[in-house]
Amino acid sequence: MNKNFRAFGLVGILLLTLIVGMFGSMVIVGFMLHRNAELTARTRIQFVQYEAALKAYCREYGEMPPFIGQEEPLWLNRDGNSELLIKALSGKNPDDSPLSQHDMEYLNPFCKRFYTFSKSDFFKRKDGTLDRSQLADAFNNTNICIVIESSSDSDTAISREVLPQAIQRVIAGDLSNTQIAIFSIGKDNQTIIVSWSKK
Repeated sequence: MNKNFRAFGLVGILLLTLIVGMFGSMVIVGFMLHRNAELTARTRIQFVQYEAALKAYCREYGEMPPFIGQEEPLWLNRDGNSELLIKALSGKNPDDSPLSQHDMEYLNPFCKRFYTFSKSDFFKRKDGTLDRSQLADAFNNTNICIVIESSSDSDTAISREVLPQAIQRVIAGDLSNTQIAIFSIGKDNQTIIVSWSKK
């Protein structure tokens, strides 16, 4: 009887360990899904705010910032484009110093603030410091792209062909009446967040 009791105790402990392990993994997966949904929502809000700022810029100056080509994807992690967007929409340099005369003439003549960039907008380096010249989404992903329609005519829309294949697969339907599309693609090409605004 003592042997049976010990065998039952060992089986019970193994069963209990298995149940606790399964429960723990379910909690971890649930937490990761919740965290992923939260970061996705924060990124969408960030992109909507960028769209609103770009529209306000366009209302003020009659056109989009000059470095954003029409129907040409503008990747914010290339060629200093993040820094140009920061200067155009905030009316300041990334370090909060005033724009140079050249930058004022080219990007924001009246140094108007269309958007206030916060810590959450900037890329966080591995050591925890912020790179204030590089924008990132809530996942700390710098692979962000902006596409502007080719004209302000109400009959035009952003052509699907100018968008990367990964984005074309995500966007259902056409982009008719779309003025601005902003999206980010994660390093794994799986985390894709798209936001587009209508006219």
